[in-house]
Amino acid sequence: MTDTKIVTFKKEWRGYAIGEIAGFDSDAAASLIQSGRAMAYVAPGISEKAPAGGGAKKPAARKGGKAAETVDPVDPIDPLDPVDPIDPIDPVDPVDPVDPEEPDEKP
Repeated sequence: MTDTKIVTFKKEWRGYAIGEIAGFDSDAAASLIQSGRAMAYVAPGISEKAPAGGGAKKPAARKGGKAAETVDPVDPIDPLDPVDPIDPIDPVDPVDPVDPEEPDEKP
């Protein structure tokens, strides 16, 4: 049995929409990631730097001084590689579904 890799789609591919998450065998997932259609899935709220199994402890409060600044959680989507949504009004490859030279009805 092969290992299943989970990916998040950055571009539409074979019925998968942008942002959808799916699991594939290692070879297919590597191909999707290499082609730029998907990226490796990162579970929200899980940091790669966090120790496994250990709960985060709150530091003891100090008297006086400044309050600790809150830190925003890291966005799992890579900000250096933004996802470009497809414009539904002006698609890149427009397809003309009707031939304008042939009317639907005969005169």
